[in-house]
Amino acid sequence: MTELLVLALAGGLGAAGRYLLSRTVVVNLLGALGAGCMAGWVNALPASIPAPAWASIVTLGFLGAFTTYSTWSLEGVEDFRQGNPLQAVVKLAGTLTAGVALAGMGWWLTALIA
Repeated sequence: MTELLVLALAGGLGAAGRYLLSRTVVVNLLGALGAGCMAGWVNALPASIPAPAWASIVTLGFLGAFTTYSTWSLEGVEDFRQGNPLQAVVKLAGTLTAGVALAGMGWWLTALIA
């Protein structure tokens, strides 16, 4: 039960961070990098050491609430509705591509350091 409360608190902090930044693309890219770093760090642990509970709390709670898939999607729809299909495609495809690249880079860099 305590872990669930900490997860909820981490989610609240992530949502507050997202609200303060108010830049969907930046938030999503930072979240992807952070998730990649966490995954790389956990993956670098010896097989005999289980991942600590806080790793899931940071990734699922904080970063899950910090990133904004729904807002990002809605912004794409709004771009299409406002007659800006090229802007919508560039924003949506660019953010997705950059997010995957940053997650991979975060994993790789953290694995090198760990």
